[in-house]
Amino acid sequence: MSCQRARKLIHPYIDGELDTLQAKQCRLHLGECENCNVTYRNELSLSSTLKDKSLYYRAPQDLHKSIRLSLREEVETVMPQRSLVT
Repeated sequence: MSCQRARKLIHPYIDGELDTLQAKQCRLHLGECENCNVTYRNELSLSSTLKDKSLYYRAPQDLHKSIRLSLREEVETVMPQRSLVT
């Protein structure tokens, strides 16, 4: 596997999105190529850091209300209510 191909597959490899053959080829390349392995370790570290729950920020309730109201107004503008004719 080329370095260019391996670097394209690092994210899907970390996320477990590769099929068995691609994952094996990527793992073998990472074991043989120090440059790609450094890239892999950096991306793995970043991915782990971003999953840290201490980075989670709960939006204020006012923001939730504002967004819902805005979406409701948008839907009403795009899709005006139809009256039922009987």
